[in-house]
This record gives sequence, structure tokens and C-alpha cells, in this order.
Amino acid sequence: MLKPKKKLRRKEIKKDPLLETIYEAQQWLKDRRKLLSQVGTGLVILIIALVFLTSQRSQTHETTATQLGQALVALQNNDSENAKYILQLLVDEHGNTQDGIRAQYLLGKLHYDEGDFDAALPYIEAFLKSGDNEIMLTNAAILSADIYLSQDNLTKAEEAIKRISKVAEMSSDRYRLTLELARIYASTDDEKSKVKSLLDPLIEDQKTPVAIKRQAEELIGRAMS
Repeated sequence: MLKPKKKLRRKEIKKDPLLETIYEAQQWLKDRRKLLSQVGTGLVILIIALVFLTSQRSQTHETTATQLGQALVALQNNDSENAKYILQLLVDEHGNTQDGIRAQYLLGKLHYDEGDFDAALPYIEAFLKSGDNEIMLTNAAILSADIYLSQDNLTKAEEAIKRISKVAEMSSDRYRLTLELARIYASTDDEKSKVKSLLDPLIEDQKTPVAIKRQAEELIGRAMS
């Protein structure tokens, strides 16, 4: 015959480490039931807020992606006026989104191509601070440097190239930036002496493509002539 289970008393429970832990946990929950209820409500509100924000971000991305796509189609159709209008709208309304940041580059490039450097520079500089696409960053740095050179600001032009050179990972981008910096140096009599020391390692590196070496040699020749 099975013996009836013994009903444990509190004193006996506390003598068993495992049971004592369970007992203490129960007491902790009991003593803090009101607080936990409030926290639970807060968690529900937080979860709802996160779901709402995720939904909002998803809707925003759909909007910005559509606008960016429309702008690119306009550019392909050589409709620069509509492209600028759409890109400006995207920058004004969603400038902090990824698509909005890339729109800044495209808007700056449009103004640059039209020769309006004063309008182009703020957008290009804004992209250089926030952009995350290495190829676009490289292009933006070169555009920025060219604008600064047109303003006879060699220091800013050099800084624009070096800033992106530090973060560039793709060899093709590093080659472009190095050659561009050499062109900057070659454009002024005071800096021409830097061209050879900058480009010699590029020429000596066996991994450097032949076309890049040829451009480097031409730049050295130009600087030394």
C-alpha cells in the first residue's frame, strides 16, 4: 500500500536547497506581483511600439525605393528636370534613410554635370558623411575634389580623396583614388614632386593591372616634364 505523500512544511522546505530556491522564487513573485504587472504592461506597450515602428519603416522604405526608382528611370530617359524634382523630394522628406542618402549623391552629381558646382557640393559632402556604398563614395570623393580644385582649394581636394582612401576596401577604388590624388598633385607646381613617390609603389606592385600602371607612368611623366 502506497504511503500518502508527506506535506512539506516551510521549515522543511528551507532545509532543501532546491526546494528553498523554489520557495524563495515564489515569495519574490508574490511580493512583487503588482510591480511585475506594471512591467508586463510596459512590455506589451513596447512590443506594440516596436511592431508599429517596423511597419512604419517598411512603408517608408517602399516609398523611398519607389521614388528612387522613378528618379533613375527619369535619368535613363535623360529627363534631368523630373529626376531632380523627385530626388529633391526624397532628400527633403526622407533624407536620413538609405535611399534618401543615396539621392543626395545623385542630386549632387546632376548639379555637377550641369556645371553648377555651388549647388552640387553640399549634396556631395552630405553623402560623403553618411553614405555606405563604396563605389558611390569613391565617385563622390572624386567629384568633391574636382570642385575644390576649381576653387583653388588644394587642401580640401586632398582631404576629400584621403578621407575615402582610408575606408576603401576594393582594389579598383583604391587605384582610382590614388590616381586622382596624383592628378591633384600634378596640377600644381608646388606639389608635383609628390607624384612619383605616390605612384611608384603602385607601378612596382605586381598585382597592379597594366592599365593602371600605364596611367601612373603617364602621370609621373607629366609631373616631371
